[in-house]
Amino acid sequence: MDILSAIRAHVVRGWVNPGLRVDGRVGVGILGAVGGDHWWQSPSLRDGLLVALDLINDARAAPRRRPGWELAACADYFRALNQLANCLDGTMPPLPPHPDRPNVPGRRTESIKHQNLLLEMTAADQRGLLGHPAVAAFARFEPLVLDHGSPGMSQRIADLTEPVVQGASRQHREFRVSWLRWEERKSGTAQTLNKLIRAVLVVRNNIQHGEKTPSGPDVQRRERNQAVGRVVLPILEAIVDAVLVRPSHRLAAYGTLRPAQPNQDEVSVAAGDWTEITLTGWLRNQSSFPAFEADVSGQRVPAALFTSAGLPMIWPRLDDFEGRNYERRLGLYECEGIVGVANVYEWVGENW
Repeated sequence: MDILSAIRAHVVRGWVNPGLRVDGRVGVGILGAVGGDHWWQSPSLRDGLLVALDLINDARAAPRRRPGWELAACADYFRALNQLANCLDGTMPPLPPHPDRPNVPGRRTESIKHQNLLLEMTAADQRGLLGHPAVAAFARFEPLVLDHGSPGMSQRIADLTEPVVQGASRQHREFRVSWLRWEERKSGTAQTLNKLIRAVLVVRNNIQHGEKTPSGPDVQRRERNQAVGRVVLPILEAIVDAVLVRPSHRLAAYGTLRPAQPNQDEVSVAAGDWTEITLTGWLRNQSSFPAFEADVSGQRVPAALFTSAGLPMIWPRLDDFEGRNYERRLGLYECEGIVGVANVYEWVGENW
């Protein structure tokens, strides 16, 4: 099934936003201003978006020296994606009641909500996600990911029978087959995205289940979860980045990194463009340097937005330059009435 056929199928089921992107073209029902044609920019979704950004920032700040950090980071990213999926779902037409339960409102499944997140991406971003090295690594990951919620999976992994393993690995195996076909033919994008999100949600459920079994903790189960988490974490990062239209390519600078300021050269090594924007929060001086804290009840703070596809390559150097008193977080900015998401270095030191 090609992407247009998949979209038509979703329309029939009432599962699709009237503003769904089709082959990179924006349909009806989307904000019309330049740069403001993304569903999450709706003012009615602002609170939900801020919750998602907080969860993403928690995931990014996970202490990476602590054992199991990848599972904690994945859990926060999954909560953020769930928040975004629910926000998007709230903008879509309601489903009709189930034929057997006419008094119960129709509800989309979690996998459909998350798949709609991916279908809202441009066609180029959809292909880019499936071509991401982490997605390829997940498709080829061995052994196959087992769904801990499948029948018979209450036992320790070492005690599982082959039929149980075959049933529990179905979602990952189906994604692998679909992805290998997509890699060869570069077709079936919507179907492969569906298989990807189903397999990724299995990982989420496994993290929630943890290592517990009726006979006690299963060390092998924990080790497998951690190994899978290391592969899936960059996939979650890539999904969030694509859904929010590449905040990894944007820096909101309010201090010495701005144009005509002493440390502009730290940024200008990457070719890009500057735009005047505003942030909302509090700007103070700490040890003679500007320090910003985001706060929706704060003041409007003038800033400059640097947009560059080269920023991901210099983030580590900028992080080192800013030092431990500043944390790079995703936050909201405003430009001519349009809201966007960018990286901003917020003060996290003492004596605020």
